[in-house]
Amino acid sequence: MHRFLPVMVLLFYLSTSAQVDQKKLDSLSKSIDSSEKIFRSWQDSFAKVQDSIYQTAIGKTHSRNTDQFLAGQRKSDDTEQQKFILRLVIGVVLLAIGVLAWSLKRKTKS
Repeated sequence: MHRFLPVMVLLFYLSTSAQVDQKKLDSLSKSIDSSEKIFRSWQDSFAKVQDSIYQTAIGKTHSRNTDQFLAGQRKSDDTEQQKFILRLVIGVVLLAIGVLAWSLKRKTKS
């Protein structure tokens, strides 16, 4: 029992000195709440900045992709038009050769 008494006194001393009064506890909770609000506002502003940077980067990439797409589309349209004109010219030349050959064949028969 004599050994147990100093341990009890020590535990009692530690538990009484660890008590916090209600004013300090309220002040601490207010401080934590205000710190939490500040941290949340900082997180929100950081997220907004990140979103704006992302949107700017996406906009530039999308704009570049659109410009590249339109340039490619114009190029393919130009090549299609050139192919069409080439086919048309070849058809006209072949038709002219056919008409010329038919007229020469007709003249040789008569």
